[in-house]
Amino acid sequence: PGLNAVYGGFLDYFLFVDAGYTYKIVRPYASYSLIKLKGFDETDDLRLGLTLKLAVVNVNGAVEWYNFSKNSGQDRERFYTLNASLGF
Repeated sequence: PGLNAVYGGFLDYFLFVDAGYTYKIVRPYASYSLIKLKGFDETDDLRLGLTLKLAVVNVNGAVEWYNFSKNSGQDRERFYTLNASLGF
């Protein structure tokens, strides 16, 4: 989910929580994921976004805070995304 980086390895455990609310054409949402691969540090990310449904076009914008190595105590990296899609 989100802009997660791809690693090679075997999954040890994974947690994903997503919450959103749709009101007419607007859907704000938040999601959190926690990933642990065997042989790698635990990583997590938090994403906040907003989707607008305009006729057949969906426009989505989000900001994501990603921690590449939760165990190392480094600060989170921030990523932004903006996209549009057609629904049919």
